[in-house]
Amino acid sequence: MTIFQPPLHQSLVQGQLRLRRPTIPKGIVPLEGFTLHWYFMLIYAASIVFALNQFSGFMMGFIVGFAGVTGTGVGNALALVTVIVMPVVAYFVGVWIGVRCDKYGVLVLIGSLVLGRILAVSADVFLWPAATAEVTGMLPDSSLLLWGSAWSIWFIPFGLIGLWRGHRVRRERYLRYLISHLPADTRDTLVTMAYEEAQSLSAANDS
Repeated sequence: MTIFQPPLHQSLVQGQLRLRRPTIPKGIVPLEGFTLHWYFMLIYAASIVFALNQFSGFMMGFIVGFAGVTGTGVGNALALVTVIVMPVVAYFVGVWIGVRCDKYGVLVLIGSLVLGRILAVSADVFLWPAATAEVTGMLPDSSLLLWGSAWSIWFIPFGLIGLWRGHRVRRERYLRYLISHLPADTRDTLVTMAYEEAQSLSAANDS
């Protein structure tokens, strides 16, 4: 349910329930209005990191359980989620923050990755302590919580790469949002104008 928090909250903010692209403004807004407040982004991104961490762990646990793997072998398989899957999640969360966050992008990214990871490990430690102890070989206490949360350091660099990418494509995403509100013939006109402008600039540079 956590991954549905951004759609539900934005639906309440905008006064309309929308599950598809819920954070995109309903009307036409300037570039500054296309962004979201940093504290919303922190909550949304942390929720998504938590939900995807739990979902990917559940799927990996289901696969290795079906294969007959038990004990710490399950823990080793789940570690692959942290090593392989979560950096990918961090990258795309970073892109989203880079495109939509109004300010404090780096702090929001790091905070959301660390907070999302802490929530995920806390859920394992406090909700399923016996199973967590079996697959990790560690007591479900504060040391396991600290060790598991420290893994967020591994995928923060991938998130920073995504954040950099998000900043670079912010205007492209905003332009795509504007174009989506235009009729087809107007879109074609804009494409033609952009082509002619790029062609003239290219010819001027070549001369």
